[in-house]
Amino acid sequence: MQVEIWSDVAWPWRAVGKRRSEAALGNFAHADDVRLRWRSFELDPSVRSEARGSDDVDDVGRLAAKDGCRFRFDRSRPGNTFDAHRLLHLAADRDLQDRVKERFLAGYLEAGVPIGEPEAVRARGAGDACVDGSCEL
Repeated sequence: MQVEIWSDVAWPWRAVGKRRSEAALGNFAHADDVRLRWRSFELDPSVRSEARGSDDVDDVGRLAAKDGCRFRFDRSRPGNTFDAHRLLHLAADRDLQDRVKERFLAGYLEAGVPIGEPEAVRARGAGDACVDGSCEL
């Protein structure tokens, strides 16, 4: 069975949902028969690097901590996620999409990786998704 999830790579609720989906699958007897497919959904394609997050960051941060996420919104550096989505599609072709999705979510939400900068996107996901480590974004 394939489960398709439409999600941005820079939205904290998606990281919480990913953790909860993983936990649910971990308790499912047929988890090996389930394949997750991440689909692109840009929350706001007009976001620039100087944009800031939403007002509910404290609430989502507390809730996410219960699911094992350690968000650091003080480090977040928002930006347009188009290139990250492109790399996720490439990773899907190589059966590496979940790993790259996790690296993007953790990078942006925990480590402050500037998700809108192509160099940062390549550094975060290219090693996993690109055969020779070079991706044209």
